[in-house]
Amino acid sequence: MLHPREHDVMPADFDFDNQRLGDLVHPVLYYPGDLVLDKETGKHRTVQSVFLGHPFTLDGVPRYDVAEVDGDYEARIKGVKEAWSKKTPENRPFLHHVTSRDSWNKKGGEISPVLRGNVWALYHDPSKLSFKSDEDEVEFWTQDGITYLLPTQDQQYLALAMDIIERREWDRPVSYAPRRLHDCFAQHRDRVRTLTKRVLADKPTEAVA
Repeated sequence: MLHPREHDVMPADFDFDNQRLGDLVHPVLYYPGDLVLDKETGKHRTVQSVFLGHPFTLDGVPRYDVAEVDGDYEARIKGVKEAWSKKTPENRPFLHHVTSRDSWNKKGGEISPVLRGNVWALYHDPSKLSFKSDEDEVEFWTQDGITYLLPTQDQQYLALAMDIIERREWDRPVSYAPRRLHDCFAQHRDRVRTLTKRVLADKPTEAVA
């Protein structure tokens, strides 16, 4: 455990943001990707994120951003789009303003677990990690909380340090950014490196940027 203000001399590139400063006073009960039951409505919701501080929680107890599940969202949006199409062009709101997935800020006691997701599995039981496809798994491992972007393009360094590759579709042409697992997830390196080799098997090495 380390706190930057307790140390006078630190390397210029020291990673202050990713230090472990201690355990949360109140434990996190649900994780992004968990399927939960909203006790108020009796409907299933999906946990999108965890709130730990202002302005979304005022008492230091984690709260949870829970959203419509796919089936409920698709059924609601079908009606929203039909109503939108019947409006005159000048009275139509921007479509993306009315098609966002609804979500709610919930206390832990207002929801109950139905099915745990992959983020929970990563921390509690990695044997339960489950993915629909290689692409789905790559998206999971390239999240910022699990991996970090490598800041160099040196190919010799990448060969030693890269764990997973991130597809960056917003670039033209499409590029692939190297990422590395945070040390606390180092036990998964063999798995994600094998995944990277598999998804890049048909791609030229020069596509990695």
